[in-house]
Amino acid sequence: KLLMNGMTLDDPSSVSGTFEAFYSNLNTYDIKRVEVLKGGAGVLYGSDAQAGAINLITVRPEQGIFADMALEGGAYNTFREGITLNGASETTGAVAAVSRFDTSGMHRHSNADNTNVLLSGEYVVVPDRLTINPIIRIIDAHNDLDTNPTLDSSGGLITNLPTDKNNV
Repeated sequence: KLLMNGMTLDDPSSVSGTFEAFYSNLNTYDIKRVEVLKGGAGVLYGSDAQAGAINLITVRPEQGIFADMALEGGAYNTFREGITLNGASETTGAVAAVSRFDTSGMHRHSNADNTNVLLSGEYVVVPDRLTINPIIRIIDAHNDLDTNPTLDSSGGLITNLPTDKNNV
């Protein structure tokens, strides 16, 4: 079972009911820690977690005002950027995080870009009894994958071609 901040992420349109597409495009910049419950310990999150559970815990508001920024670059025009703004008082707090990943890949037709936005808050209604934690996550990912090489009618090799249907 896969969770984020203790909440199950189910996709009612999926046959298996899971969010595989969500997790495959998730940038980990705003993930603070990962909890892995093996075997029967996963039942803490419900009867459908008998084999175990993975819970991704996002950045939470912290007392004071903080900012964090990261920049990374690599081969094949690969770049990763992220910025987080975090602030809280004793009863309220908010986190805004934006991260992006871009690469032109190893081939001229294999590009990918991925932007993740996290907006989360915290409001303490009754100390140590009731806290409201709204969270909004937006993922905008585009992967331009090549077609498989094929042969033309004379037996010549047709290399990978860009196609609109490969943009997911």
